[in-house]
Amino acid sequence: MNILAIDIGAYSVKFIEVRPERKNYVLVEKQEIILEEVKPHYPHITNLSDLQKEIISNYIQKKPNDIRVIMQMPNEMLTTRYLEIPGTSKRKTEQIIPFQLEENLPYSLNNAHFSSRINKKSNSFSVLSNITQFNVFKDFFGYFETKEAQPSIVTSEVSVMQAYVDHIRMNDTCCIIDLGHKTTKVYFVQNRQIVSNHTSYVAGNAINEVIARTYQISLENAIIYKHENAFMLNDEQLEEVSPEQKGFALLMKQVFNPLILDLKRWEIGHRVKFGTSIDKFYIFGGTSSINNIDNFIYYHTGIPVETLPPLLDLKNDYTAHDKNFYLAKMMAISQKAPSSIINFLTGKFQTASNAFISVHSAVFIWVRTTFIALLLILGLVGERFIFLQKQNADADKKIKALLNRGNLALSAPDRKAYDKNPNRVLNVLKKKNKIVKDEVSSILSSQSVNALRPLALLSKTINNNPKVNLEKFTSDGFEVKAVFSSLEPVELENMEKVLKGSGLPGLVVNYKPGQATLELQFEDK
Repeated sequence: MNILAIDIGAYSVKFIEVRPERKNYVLVEKQEIILEEVKPHYPHITNLSDLQKEIISNYIQKKPNDIRVIMQMPNEMLTTRYLEIPGTSKRKTEQIIPFQLEENLPYSLNNAHFSSRINKKSNSFSVLSNITQFNVFKDFFGYFETKEAQPSIVTSEVSVMQAYVDHIRMNDTCCIIDLGHKTTKVYFVQNRQIVSNHTSYVAGNAINEVIARTYQISLENAIIYKHENAFMLNDEQLEEVSPEQKGFALLMKQVFNPLILDLKRWEIGHRVKFGTSIDKFYIFGGTSSINNIDNFIYYHTGIPVETLPPLLDLKNDYTAHDKNFYLAKMMAISQKAPSSIINFLTGKFQTASNAFISVHSAVFIWVRTTFIALLLILGLVGERFIFLQKQNADADKKIKALLNRGNLALSAPDRKAYDKNPNRVLNVLKKKNKIVKDEVSSILSSQSVNALRPLALLSKTINNNPKVNLEKFTSDGFEVKAVFSSLEPVELENMEKVLKGSGLPGLVVNYKPGQATLELQFEDK
């Protein structure tokens, strides 16, 4: 069963589909849909949330019914609580959680829907709980039920981040910063546990608006400028650049100052509450791609900054360091241990969940299955000794008669070796069979079709460019299709010009300036 992980963002919706393969996952497909680009196709939708849900439901409807879908609830619909409950009984802890949560909620627990992740300690339990209003979740999940595109798991970003911390065995006392489009999410990690999380509204969208307002350009052009040219400078670097660059750097500093102050304040709060200092900041998310942002944060906080270690578990993932897909990949990888993440499809919503079988039920089924398997094994062993011996003798007699046929051209020593070493005879026959197959292949080779010819033709047309990736290539012998991607749209624009002058038969290029993907098709003549 394939897994489809969906990261619902304010700038775009990311989709990653993976296929479980033994202990690994194989990347099947990934796609990012920019909300502003597709908004004109949904004129009847007026708000961001409905646009996100419509895009997701349309995408799921195109997938097989047995695909396992995981997505996160938007953060603005959730609140998070961290509890420390003494005791050694997990069942009693589960019974205590609702009473602990009710003390701090601004609304009645009867109107709430929550799910928790419980982590066992020596004499207590650490509990991570996410709470939403019942009617809010009912409307959110009901939308997908109406469209017959309901997910298997609805989780939260903080739960996915905790699953990531568990997966990579993060031992640092650190802070993970997700620099997104409308918000920046901050997670403090200690002893492999997220112990607090915060949100700042200093993010990519704030930069877009300031650039557009300051330089009096459209918001679309501001986004393009940010993606291609934005940078940060610390105070010492300001005197080493041109006046225009200095002006832009000061503008960026002005935008990010509130986030820097928040990070300092939250770090102090962590030290006071837990008695430990933060050793490192890890950054990811689309806005973390701004040039020199890591040095800027380090300069103003004194805490080293690194890019969050990428997930390398996916086979065929040739863009493992693409920061835009980190969260979607985390959701997909979390399914290696699905019990480790929060799932809101519980209680009244449990019947719609395709959740994994519980441990208790799994053990019960395993015992029954093992007992039945033992009975089958005993039956097969008995059949072998009682019924199959005569059949084996008859089969040996027939095989020896076949080996004596002249058309096999077996030597006398080879025929005699059958009783003691049948593998020797088998190897001789395999060699003879291979010779015949090779002769047949050589006869048919004149009619073979070189399926790689169109790819070779495309390679000669386009110069090698490490900044451009070939995401998809298909050829049916008549029509060739290819999809290229790049983090730098200007590279795709140059490729478009080269393709249009290439003279490829029936060439059609689909590309809009600023897009991260270019599609083309041509005829295979």
